[in-house]
Amino acid sequence: MVTHDNSLADRATRKVMLADGEMIDENVAKTLPLLTHRQMLKATKHLEPQRFEAGETIIQQGRRHDRFYIINEGTTEVYLEQQDRSGVVARLGPGQHFGEVELLDMNAGAVASVKAAKQAPVQVSTLERHIFVELMNEANAMREALVQIVQQRLAQNAMFWREGIGYAQAALA
Repeated sequence: MVTHDNSLADRATRKVMLADGEMIDENVAKTLPLLTHRQMLKATKHLEPQRFEAGETIIQQGRRHDRFYIINEGTTEVYLEQQDRSGVVARLGPGQHFGEVELLDMNAGAVASVKAAKQAPVQVSTLERHIFVELMNEANAMREALVQIVQQRLAQNAMFWREGIGYAQAALA
């Protein structure tokens, strides 16, 4: 079925979005829904697939990185690390993303470490910093939505430091 009617499209088990006759990556559409179709297509064209083995570090806390990550398959664990304690504050899976905190604040190092979960490898699609920043500069609504996510994630991190590992485990339950 081909339609421009979202209420009809929502009845389908799978949707394929097109822009200028080209397919938009499904995870881009899910992860960055406030982009226009042309902006989603731009993101799709610049995606770079990466695979990380089980337990492998993807982002190291305190270090700068230059990519926005969209999870395609597998699970990642977000860790906060300090000399006296560390722990998992979140688990992220397919259709979720990470890396935006540092990319929206150009001077920041990573506020947390992200690793592939120990059970299985993770496959992600990445956008380089300059493409991500261009898209966010073109799409104010998407940028604002990501800023809200950043604020929520930073608040969760702060709660972890105040309440400790027990909080992180309860939040994940």
